[in-house]
Amino acid sequence: MSFMANRKCIGLLATAAMAMAGVMIPSVASADPDVRIDRITLRGPACPEGTAYVEVTPDRQAFVITYDEFHASAGPGVPPQESVKGCTALIDLDFPPGWSWTISSIAYSGSAQLDQRVAGRFSARLSFPGQRPVMKEVRMLGPTPPGGQDFDLLGDYDIFAWSPCGLKRPMTALATVQVDNSADRHRGGVVRVSQETGAFQMVFHVDWRRCR
Repeated sequence: MSFMANRKCIGLLATAAMAMAGVMIPSVASADPDVRIDRITLRGPACPEGTAYVEVTPDRQAFVITYDEFHASAGPGVPPQESVKGCTALIDLDFPPGWSWTISSIAYSGSAQLDQRVAGRFSARLSFPGQRPVMKEVRMLGPTPPGGQDFDLLGDYDIFAWSPCGLKRPMTALATVQVDNSADRHRGGVVRVSQETGAFQMVFHVDWRRCR
């Protein structure tokens, strides 16, 4: 049996009129600021209340969203709405004035158990208010080994907009998982939490810049 995971990266950059008076431009940071999660709002069928958690790493270089029940499935007898699940996270960071931040990369881990010709997909879509989003996804095609197989992939963002200087705006992260058995309705599969960790995690690596 074989397991294939292909990464498809889509980078979109929002055009900003930085020449406008009063707009501050980020510059390279000499030291990262003190930062904490101010508020996070989670919505969607993939993250019922009490099943997702967020924390900032001690070095302030990343924050982690852990989902206890993030999964999608398809197959004989499985309701169609179970084949696609999504969770939208609105993330507000609290940090000192004069800083701007962006997402440089995402790491995500989970597991897939897919029959032959059944496909799985996980995608992450990021955006700041008023700026065009970027998206990254991983695709999987069955068959997977018996019992399923974990995946743990890192995707760098070549281009992503910085948060507006002088303003604290929430970042929106939409995570979607899908299982597609349209090639053979008699077969099925599931994409779910990691067998090793017992959780589905997304790690957002953060870059900081000073505004001037």
